[in-house]
Amino acid sequence: MTKLQQSFRNVLFFQYRKKYISAFLLLFAFSLGLYGQTTIRGNIINEKTKEPIIGATVLVKLGNEGAISDVDGNFIFSTPKSLPISLIINYVGYTTQEIDIYEADRSVVVQLSERSNFLNEIVVIGYTQTKRGAMASAISKVGVEEIEAVTASSLTEKLQGQVGGLLVSSTSGSPGSAMLVRLRGATSINANNDPLYVIDGVFINNKTLQGIASGGQTTNALADINSADIEKIEVLKDANATAIYGSRGANGVILITTKRGSAAKRTTVNFNTEVGFSHYNKLWNLTTGPEHALVLNEAYINDGGSYISRPYRPKNEIVNGEPGLGSPEEQGTYDRLHLLFRTALQQTHNLSLSGGDEKNRFFISGEYTDQEAILKLQDFQRYSFRINLDHDLNKNLEIGVSTSFSETLRELCRAGDTGGILNTGLHTPTLTPIFAEDGSYNRSERFNNPHVLLENSNHHTKGNHLIGNVYATWKILPNLLFKSSWSLDNNNYKENVYYNANLNEGKSTNGSATEAYTINQLWTAEQLFNYNTPIGTNNFVSLFIGNTLQHNVLERSTLNGTNFPSISFTSISSAAVTTSSNTGKIPSGLISYFGGANYSFANKYSLDVNFRADASSRFGKSNQ
Repeated sequence: MTKLQQSFRNVLFFQYRKKYISAFLLLFAFSLGLYGQTTIRGNIINEKTKEPIIGATVLVKLGNEGAISDVDGNFIFSTPKSLPISLIINYVGYTTQEIDIYEADRSVVVQLSERSNFLNEIVVIGYTQTKRGAMASAISKVGVEEIEAVTASSLTEKLQGQVGGLLVSSTSGSPGSAMLVRLRGATSINANNDPLYVIDGVFINNKTLQGIASGGQTTNALADINSADIEKIEVLKDANATAIYGSRGANGVILITTKRGSAAKRTTVNFNTEVGFSHYNKLWNLTTGPEHALVLNEAYINDGGSYISRPYRPKNEIVNGEPGLGSPEEQGTYDRLHLLFRTALQQTHNLSLSGGDEKNRFFISGEYTDQEAILKLQDFQRYSFRINLDHDLNKNLEIGVSTSFSETLRELCRAGDTGGILNTGLHTPTLTPIFAEDGSYNRSERFNNPHVLLENSNHHTKGNHLIGNVYATWKILPNLLFKSSWSLDNNNYKENVYYNANLNEGKSTNGSATEAYTINQLWTAEQLFNYNTPIGTNNFVSLFIGNTLQHNVLERSTLNGTNFPSISFTSISSAAVTTSSNTGKIPSGLISYFGGANYSFANKYSLDVNFRADASSRFGKSNQ
């Protein structure tokens, strides 16, 4: 056998062996895939009647896998988790059950017991107290598990994808920025379309107090709320549920209930910490320097210019006394985008204490959040504290307080306009050098040099938000309840922005600075009577009547300064020219009377009647 034949046989042997090995590895990987999947099957029936339960939910505990029982009560699904596996089975009107699966080769039978008093339970939603079986309104609930499953700094971000018909989207993507929230669409072209927010009975002003424009970015007042303090969120969608809140509830109502202590429970200490990173997946694919030069040459010629005098031509080609800027292939490519984006750090730390005895209950929490955006100069920090106390004076009289205080710190930078950080990296021609020939920063473009912007940007805000509520509940009769509550939503917001002479915004005035301070106070006093009683075996009546008094005060002062001695001076007191303005206190008030009735028959038929009358100081005297 010749050496050539021997070499040819070796090659054939290697190729066949390579194919066999690949096929074996593929089969082995497929076997591993089958082995890694555990199939769970079973049947769900009524404990008493033994009839199948249709539509019961089966979920893997601490997992995403699950199924819904079919018309025969059967379910089947696969999960990558290994045995044993804990399943959670629940269905409306039945007691939730948790079972452990140790064997996957046999079907499991789950018997759910009916909650006999489920439909007769009295539930409290807003002003109303009625039987669960008598509720006819479109109301969606978001529990603490769903809230904690989403990592976000803002309360509204936690609602994304949680409620059907509720649209929540970010307007800028920066932490602590405003969110677009729409419940079943918009109701007005010009007026506010945001829903009404109520936290522990306190009406919250969710409008931004921002007084200084930041290139399309708007701050979010609801980012002041620590979402870890929330027990549940109820979203009132339809006209029946929102009518009792008047015109303010036309865009829907979001009721937020915070956590409280439990009676006869030992003190519980909870500490939770989250640390994560976010990174941009992909940035824009910009033209290279040579490509940009070709485009500019083509644009010049298409506008009627001559090919000979095109701007990007060899430097030794002198036309009308002007040398060329260099041929397109001689141009460099200068990346600014990656200078402005980063891997961002996010961390949240929560500490809470809760407990109580037969007469006293308490919940105390503290939190710190620090979140960076992937775009530099966009940072958000929050410190918050909450205390909820409840005390039973006797078996018929209860008093309590809910108080939260938060301080937010933001670093902002204009993003979407001429001086914006995003446009600096996105719209500056890629063929423009970042540094001049002498090593200094190149400032020949209308957008700020990225290094100059990063080193000189100075736009910071500080907010203090106090939400307090004091209430008393008196059980006058076994079926008659009176509640009086007094609340305050006090929000202070201070902004400071300084553009020194190195930045385009401050170049013409040798520095420009603005300071704005906004205060918004909303006082609310509310009195409410609730009466519930069964009539016979199948009839149930729920009545309520109440009154609300609101007083709002808004005030904003603004101070501007220009012509600073040098970039070392940042305080407006150092400016040669200063101007100021003050809106003074702008008061407004609202007086409301409301009531309603609910009648239900046999937990099958329900009738709701609501009324409300509002008198507002925002209208003329003859139309209030």
